Amino acid sequence: MGSVFISGLASGLDTTGIVSQLVEVYSTPQSTLESQKRDAETELDLVEELQSLMEALQETIQGIDTAEELRSVTVANPGTNAVSVTADPETAIAGSYTLDIADLATAETEYSVEGFATADASLGSGTVTLTVGGVVTEIVVDAASGNDTLEDLAAWISENVEGVSAYVMNDGSGTDAYHLVLQGTETGEANDISVSATLGTSLTFTETVAASDAHFSLNGIDIQSASNSVEGLVPGLTFDLSQGGGGPIEIRVEEDVDGMVSNIQGFVDAYNAVIDFFNDQAFDAETGEGTALTGDSLIRNLQSDLASVIASSYPGGAYEVLSFIGFSTEDDGSLALDAEELKEALQADREAVVDLFTGGGNVFSRLNEEIVQALDGDSGAIAVRIDSLNDQIEDLGEQVDDWDRRIADYEARLTNQFVQLELIIAEYQATGDYLTQLFESMSSGSD
Repeated sequence: MGSVFISGLASGLDTTGIVSQLVEVYSTPQSTLESQKRDAETELDLVEELQSLMEALQETIQGIDTAEELRSVTVANPGTNAVSVTADPETAIAGSYTLDIADLATAETEYSVEGFATADASLGSGTVTLTVGGVVTEIVVDAASGNDTLEDLAAWISENVEGVSAYVMNDGSGTDAYHLVLQGTETGEANDISVSATLGTSLTFTETVAASDAHFSLNGIDIQSASNSVEGLVPGLTFDLSQGGGGPIEIRVEEDVDGMVSNIQGFVDAYNAVIDFFNDQAFDAETGEGTALTGDSLIRNLQSDLASVIASSYPGGAYEVLSFIGFSTEDDGSLALDAEELKEALQADREAVVDLFTGGGNVFSRLNEEIVQALDGDSGAIAVRIDSLNDQIEDLGEQVDDWDRRIADYEARLTNQFVQLELIIAEYQATGDYLTQLFESMSSGSD
């Protein structure tokens, strides 16, 4: 809305102020629409926050809603740096394992017999035949290929030959100290290296480290592996070997009760975040204030649905209700978990605890059903509310924009009317002045 300045010199009226006040009264419907739009935007922000919290709860549940996912295992420290064992909690088999590492798997290293005075010493032209893991590469060495010096050949091999890295080493001998080193990138006998060269200068190699497999035994069973990272021997376990010859190593894979408690506590935290949001929407009697969702049916219905799942009984196992394994519901609807009581239940009957959460139609599946129904893009209460609010905000925004045009037109009309009023008053004032002068002139003549 633009500012209008009218002199009011003829009428003596504050026409600018009058127009401003009239426009302000005329704009009242637009102010109401803007207020409604702000309220809808505030409500939308709250509903989208609820959507995010429900999605976070769903993600937490879906991460532990099977017996394998809820389960946790731990690997007892074997007391040595010779091996590191990691366990997949979903598939690892608990038990004791005796590991005896004889030899580690190694990658082959070839070292040039000839030394050169500098790293960029010329090799002349010719060919190098390099075989890595049975794959033969014929290398043309010449100036045109840009690989006819010691370091250029090393760079070319590293860039173009799979399974080997090449570099120039200074052995510190002082004279002809630079040697070409070829080092396999993969361990295991199958990844051996052989090399021969026909060049302008002699270039031959000696094997300093042979490609070899790892040899070890697990629970008395002899095993050979091309890699020092070994999977598939025992479901869910990965053995990373780092030292051989140290004798038998005792490894224990155990059910991790603390880990399972932590998984369940993660669910409790995500659930309580939703309940805290519900409670934040309640009317505050002390301040006399609420939120855009205070008393809203969306909050009441969701709160009731979730609470019903938590309070329900799930027959068929040793633990039929959550209160049997350390859960309780606070006055505000949030969940409290007694970790020690849950541990005792897990130690007494782990499968019954797991089934209470993950069995068909039990806690996690029921909660997930409620969340899916709320979030469903076509009919879910949260999704429908978000779509409705977005439509409402868009419609209100269009109405506010339309009122901008109407207010501008109204202000322009008022301004023009007051300008015309000033002109008319000015004409009457001019006529009055003329008549006054005329009468005064006639009166002077009669004297």
